[in-house]
Amino acid sequence: METLKLQKDTFINKELQENFSDIIYRVKFNNRDAYICFLFEHKSYKDKMTIFQVNKYILESWMTIVQKENKDELPIIIPMVIYHEKEK
Repeated sequence: METLKLQKDTFINKELQENFSDIIYRVKFNNRDAYICFLFEHKSYKDKMTIFQVNKYILESWMTIVQKENKDELPIIIPMVIYHEKEK
């Protein structure tokens, strides 16, 4: 927990920008860089496409990290989607 640092960057592209906002923390996990990404989305209904949006977010995050930081190893990304509908 001592390595937990709030990041100023976002991994959300223009296409997903109107759907998601995020908060990203960088942390060391087993001596590797990892990201904990809180994805915030307001939905008033169940959406089967959410899992694909999250996967796209992860892939684009990795692409940004590899290009921007010239990393050879992909960091762990732990996405968290908060669902607030009354229905389970």
